[in-house]
Amino acid sequence: MLEKIKFTTKLKMFWSLIYIFKYDKFMKKEAYLDAYFEINNISQDVIEIGFFRYSLYKGYAAFQLGSYDETLLLFEESISLIHIAYSRNMINNDERDFLKEYAFGFLITINKVDKEFVKVDLYTKELQKLEYDIRKIRNGMFYDFPFLIGDKWDNERERR
Repeated sequence: MLEKIKFTTKLKMFWSLIYIFKYDKFMKKEAYLDAYFEINNISQDVIEIGFFRYSLYKGYAAFQLGSYDETLLLFEESISLIHIAYSRNMINNDERDFLKEYAFGFLITINKVDKEFVKVDLYTKELQKLEYDIRKIRNGMFYDFPFLIGDKWDNERERR
């Protein structure tokens, strides 16, 4: 896959990793606005080839900043980026469903608050179709699922 990508895009991918590290640093300090601006530095070229972390990370930062409309858009966008990443073998089947569950958790919660119950039902049905083995997740960059409660996540928190 990487041999089909232009050199300039590969360079942008490298810089994107630096922006992600800076984003993580700001998030740990709860400097959400700085994290939000840092994630915006990622090139659109990198996002389009399946850099799913962009919309998930930016969506979480937007959520922390109280920008719920943007959060909805970003988590909806993340679903398609997750599919692109999966189709390009960047993530496995279990990781795809794991990340989709994370996105659907935010979408369901925000739509409940907005009283968009048709969307809540739609996302809940999609969420119920997801099935994965947590032990096969290698890109487990999300340490907590604030909107999903269950034995699976209690066990995962203990494991970490």
